[in-house]
Parts: sequence; C-alpha cells; structure tokens
Amino acid sequence: MRLVARREHTRLELTKKLVVRGFDPDDVDTLLNDFEEKGWLDERRYIDIFLRAKRCRYGILKLIRELEVRGISRDLIDEFRPCIQSGELNAAQGVWQKRFGVQAKNSTELAKQIRFMQSRGFEQEVIKSVVNE
Repeated sequence: MRLVARREHTRLELTKKLVVRGFDPDDVDTLLNDFEEKGWLDERRYIDIFLRAKRCRYGILKLIRELEVRGISRDLIDEFRPCIQSGELNAAQGVWQKRFGVQAKNSTELAKQIRFMQSRGFEQEVIKSVVNE
C-alpha cells in the first residue's frame, strides 16, 4: 500500500518491486488486479502524470521509449500519441534555447546541437526546424 500511496506506478513497476521483496508472483498478480478494480492502479493516470512531468524536456521518441520500458502497452501509448505529439516543436525550442540559445557558427557546433537534441528524443524534422531557425 505504501508504494501505491507515494506515487503512480505501472503494473510492471509494482510487480518487479513486490517480487524482489519476496512476494509470490501469483499473489502479486491477484493483488494488482484488485488494485486496478478499485482504481488504485491506473496506467492511463500514470501516463497523464508522466507526460505532464516530462513533456517540456523530452521529445516523442524518448517519451514513448520510456513508457515502453515501464511496461505500458503499445495500444495505450498509441491512444495517447496525439497528446505526446502536441507541443513537440515548442518543447524542442525550449530545450534548445535553454541549452544553446545561439545558432551554431560552424558544422562542429551544429553537429553537437543535433546530437544533443537527438539524445533528448526529438524527431529529425523537429530538430532541423529548431537548429535552423
């Protein structure tokens, strides 16, 4: 109960944490089914909170990858894709402005800026439009 009370978790995260602590996987599965029925465990709510916290710092590619690693199904991610894509350009501009703030003076600086934006998970088209402005 303490785990669920602190913050939102995905089913996979809770399963891993409880199994590591020595609980039987079958009992954990039953418990998490009960939590879902009661609304204490909701992956849609998790995605919403996750996106609010991370959207302004990361691009769509990194956000989707992070959700997949946390055990969110591809169908649920696809359902939230419009929400993830909204504001992609604004987020990229904000990240670029905070990190660099000035246009690249040579190809070495440009490559550095592009690599940084790629590491943050932004798509190529968005990166091109931001670094070329």
